[in-house]
Amino acid sequence: NPLTFSLVLIWVLLVYNIYYLISIDISRAQAEGSHILISEIQTTGEDDYIELYNPTDQDIDLVASSYRIERSASAGSNPLILIRFGNDGDGSFPGGTIILSGGYYLVVRDDAVQELLDLADAVGTRDDFTLTEKGTIYLGTAAISGVDDEDVIDFLGYGEGVDFEGTGSAPVPDPDIDQSVGRILVDGSYQDTDDNLQDFEIQSPTPGEQNEIYIEPPAEEPGVYSDQIYINE
Repeated sequence: NPLTFSLVLIWVLLVYNIYYLISIDISRAQAEGSHILISEIQTTGEDDYIELYNPTDQDIDLVASSYRIERSASAGSNPLILIRFGNDGDGSFPGGTIILSGGYYLVVRDDAVQELLDLADAVGTRDDFTLTEKGTIYLGTAAISGVDDEDVIDFLGYGEGVDFEGTGSAPVPDPDIDQSVGRILVDGSYQDTDDNLQDFEIQSPTPGEQNEIYIEPPAEEPGVYSDQIYINE
């Protein structure tokens, strides 16, 4: 029956179009981000900081959802608490505990230089708040046991011998150069493929601001001096 065939064809095309549009919306949501991201860390031993970024279209109250940051130093080790947002025993919160939509939230170690402390939204005071040459940083909403914990929102493994997302850990900054580990920007959005090796790179420190790729400074040209100068007395 031609009429029946036409109706079936129209129905099939309608279902396909709906599925296609839903797929586009899901892909767009994943690209834009559906949760808070760890966007940058600095690992100096003193001027340590962890920067978060909110790519969603909603402001997020870190206390209401019991957000916290924990860290482990080696693969499979039990993470230690760095800071529980809103907990006065873990630090102070001069910038409040809400991360705005499209905004950054900077967590700084209390031993950092005053310049960083002036930028901080939260200041970590626990003895465990230190970032060394390797580790895994966890952002979660309850006590975290490891990478498979359902309370983990995002995590970043950097350096060797740590737990990481995807194919490998993020690189480690040169301790003698002003560098950080930052999430890569692609067309104005932070890349989040659940692969630390692919999503992060060595960058110039930009605490509380949009990330910037690290550019090697030009080598200093040697000075040119006259060969007609003499010690005369």
